[in-house]
Amino acid sequence: MGYGQTEAPRVPPESIAFYSFKRVADDTKELARQLGLSRIMLGGHDWGGAIVHRIALWYPELVSHIFSICTPYTAPSKNFASLKEIVNSGKLPNFGYQLQLSSGQLESAIQSREQIKQLLNGLYGGRTSTGEPGFDVEHGIHLDRLPQLNHTLLVSKQMLDIYADQYAKNGIHGTLNWLENTTINVPVLFIAATKDDALPPSMSKSMDRHIPRLTRKSVDAHHWALWEKPKEMLSSLFSVAACFAAIVSAIGTPPGYLPSTNTTLGLKFGNTTVKTGSILSPRVATHQPTLTLATVNSTEEYLAILIDSTANLSLPNPASLLWFQPNITFPPSPSPASSSTNATVPYLAPSAPGHVYIALLYKQPPNFFIPSDFPYNETFRQGFNVSRVAVDFKTGGPMAANFFELGLLECH
Repeated sequence: MGYGQTEAPRVPPESIAFYSFKRVADDTKELARQLGLSRIMLGGHDWGGAIVHRIALWYPELVSHIFSICTPYTAPSKNFASLKEIVNSGKLPNFGYQLQLSSGQLESAIQSREQIKQLLNGLYGGRTSTGEPGFDVEHGIHLDRLPQLNHTLLVSKQMLDIYADQYAKNGIHGTLNWLENTTINVPVLFIAATKDDALPPSMSKSMDRHIPRLTRKSVDAHHWALWEKPKEMLSSLFSVAACFAAIVSAIGTPPGYLPSTNTTLGLKFGNTTVKTGSILSPRVATHQPTLTLATVNSTEEYLAILIDSTANLSLPNPASLLWFQPNITFPPSPSPASSSTNATVPYLAPSAPGHVYIALLYKQPPNFFIPSDFPYNETFRQGFNVSRVAVDFKTGGPMAANFFELGLLECH
């Protein structure tokens, strides 16, 4: 509300509640509903970083993951303190600029499109020929310097014109109006800008107490880190992007995968239980997994395979076989399965980050044997045709499955 092409109700006569965390949380929930989304991932910078944390508090069932750039999480307080009290107490002198932004001074002084462009240029680090800044965190905007500022190095002239055009539609009052459950249980990525004067990394020191699934990254940059160090920012995001893209709501096989099943196979590597669609670090899957199944006939035998479903997408059969284990039996649940024979194709640990690995369990027919023209052995791994399992062994489709993606790190 108040930014870009959104509405910007003027206060007064409208209520300041239009610019509250609760209102934007409600709007976000409604947007997700209209898009047919039951779970969403949120990211934000500056005020956006503060907002995504609050949306997760209001609607924890909606938000699956969060990433915040520069803005640390601050838990709601039982005691109200005004912005002026916080700044004057000396706890956060770096919020002095917010006193100016909320005073009405800027809205009176910044009216035209050109003045808005000068304001944005100052906020993005524009300086005079003698090196004086157009903005600092303790004072705010230096209105007298704005016309003398050289163009900022962070934003191109073309992009600054686009920003100015958008703000000029409603003026800056909508943006300035923003200046008027304490644990987050979803995974949160916080990227600190080490040279940020407005939101110094020291403000994030208490985040670990409130966010048990917190991942920290840092970039050697100032407040406008997204513009100053875009490659480094993307690198930090991509390093954990796989965790945020995990298909945590899936069951059985991945969506759209054939052959398919909606029954989840219990899969465990050591002490790590695999949730369908989760991300595992390479160190987790180094040893052969144990299998469990909620509903099983303990008198029957089963066979299991583990494949890299994206080993070579240029082949007609892109999968690679990592494990083929026949003669599996399950004792009464929840005990793990065992086998009376060694693996026909010994277990090969997953090793390719970004690849999707699928474990499939089939009911093994009586008089099971391996056809001579279909050599399941140590050399028969690449170009593995999963569909032939059901045809050659008359097993029918898989009765249970699980899958995971290999990442560069283990997700929280």
